Amino acid sequence: MFGSRGRCRLIAGGVALCLSQVSTAQTPSMSPRARAYLQGALDTLQSVIIKSDTVSWQHVRDTAFLIAGGAQEERDTYGAVAWALRRANSHSFLQARPGGVAWRMLTGRVGYVRVPQINGAGVPAADSIHGAIRSLDSAGACGWIVDLRSNGGGNMWPMLAGAGPLLGDSIVGSFGDRALADRWLYRDGAAFLLKPDGRRDTASAIRGPAHRLKDELPPVAVLMDGITGSSGEAMVLAFRGRPNTRSYGAPTAGAATANRGSRLPDGANMVVTAGFMADRTGAQSDGRVHPDSIVDIPAPVFPGWPFATDATASVARGWVSSRPQCRPR
Repeated sequence: MFGSRGRCRLIAGGVALCLSQVSTAQTPSMSPRARAYLQGALDTLQSVIIKSDTVSWQHVRDTAFLIAGGAQEERDTYGAVAWALRRANSHSFLQARPGGVAWRMLTGRVGYVRVPQINGAGVPAADSIHGAIRSLDSAGACGWIVDLRSNGGGNMWPMLAGAGPLLGDSIVGSFGDRALADRWLYRDGAAFLLKPDGRRDTASAIRGPAHRLKDELPPVAVLMDGITGSSGEAMVLAFRGRPNTRSYGAPTAGAATANRGSRLPDGANMVVTAGFMADRTGAQSDGRVHPDSIVDIPAPVFPGWPFATDATASVARGWVSSRPQCRPR
């Protein structure tokens, strides 16, 4: 049975997320610590949310515990808490400190890399992302998942420099689609702002030699959600238009805009939203970036994603695994 109150929910591509026939107290694989944390969060939510009596709390609790299946730490349940907040009231949301760079090899030789929000110069983070790609490629990754969920922005340039081997040595986006737009260029471990006159301003670079993939154009699945914003959206756009690439999740936050500074006579600076970001083909966003496939089930915000109940990553991994490079040898 499908539907918001049913035991199963159709999420994408015919994939069904079904509740087990056990109570929340019997949900397997969660540590007592994570279970208590999630239970407490749901109890608080139910006690303080407006119009609580209009919410189907048994459905919310069952689904939240399913989403958090396998959680070991408190933060492993963040995705379940975020889902419950949105389900109870669309204006409710979770504020939490996101995890850092995370990477692992998934079943089927699929390399998984989480690119978090990066603030400041971000060179160590760029090195970590680049190093993760190098390690997974050396270990035989046939395809990739780049997780940009909960990446709310910060400095886009170390993100581009770190993920560069997957983007390729090319123009990967721009601030607008006009002939005079500043473009984003990745080459040999560095991310540049390419001016209309051809000048390159090095915006960020890794330390050490750049990695080049064994397969120049492997399949890449990009994960995104409603928290992915600003520079996180720039990263989504950097992959859009890349061949052998698909995106999964939910539409982004809606801050994929290009800002320009305008000085006033007394030195004050007006930062003006003058246009939209564009992908490598010059196609502009409309502020939000929409995935190729909607999978509206959140995942927990913690290093070491994804758990088995991470529906977005599961659907994405299925696509990557179906590509010629990842079929059984």
